[in-house]
Amino acid sequence: MKQAPVYEAFRENPMEVANPQVIVGQIKNITVRSSDIKPMLSVRLTDGTLHHNVEMINNGAATGYAYIHIPIAIGGFVYCLKTFENQPLVCLGGADKPKGLAIEHGESTAGVDSDRKAYNIRDLFLTNDGNKVNLTHLNGLVLESDKMIRLQLGENAVFRMSRFGRAGDNILDGSKFIDYLFAYIALLEEKINQHSQWIQNATPQIAAGFSSDAAANELEATAQGNAGNVAFAATLTQKAIEERQAAADAIELALTAGVAISETTATAKLDARTALNPYVQTPYQD
Repeated sequence: MKQAPVYEAFRENPMEVANPQVIVGQIKNITVRSSDIKPMLSVRLTDGTLHHNVEMINNGAATGYAYIHIPIAIGGFVYCLKTFENQPLVCLGGADKPKGLAIEHGESTAGVDSDRKAYNIRDLFLTNDGNKVNLTHLNGLVLESDKMIRLQLGENAVFRMSRFGRAGDNILDGSKFIDYLFAYIALLEEKINQHSQWIQNATPQIAAGFSSDAAANELEATAQGNAGNVAFAATLTQKAIEERQAAADAIELALTAGVAISETTATAKLDARTALNPYVQTPYQD
């Protein structure tokens, strides 16, 4: 095996003639440079030479506040740029594409009720071990993960989602909403059951009153009929019929409205909690 020189820094010898080449190599070791905490690679090229202190070109901002890191691992293959014979190599990026990643040449769209799985030559996408971000040409923004998608807001950050520039509604803290709502429903349940009990207790007396009035009017109607007051007797008879119907209606009402609520608030609350979606989590409101 041929050993290439170990370089300390980038240098340029005016006597050397540039001969730029892009060569595939395999990462044999990864270290971290203490001065700026950047990864440095040891790469064996296809010609058999082993190069140390190979720096990766990671795009960053001139301000120092932005940075893009390309995933690396020992055993992976990378493209390396060789300029001068005695200058250190520069790693340009990975040389392997995931085998299962197909890129289509035609154009296709996904319906609003379907997932977008394909990648197009006009898409801008990132993939890393099952996690995917695709700024598609025709299908909007697609985020996909086999693990978890985290949106991590800072202390003073706000997540705003709008449509046509409008965003005025708020989501609910589901657990708190259920607790608050069913605490109020429990009070309503207690009051309704109290009314139901009152209906059960009062209905026999109310029905008895209607029946008593109906009996009295029937007796009076008989007396008025015997006295020749036929019209008045008919009025009393009709009133007695209505009072007996009112007694029957009161008893029928007691059979339904007088019965306590069968499903308690506690049971309904447990049923409501089964509707909480475990696949979507949002922060609690303090």
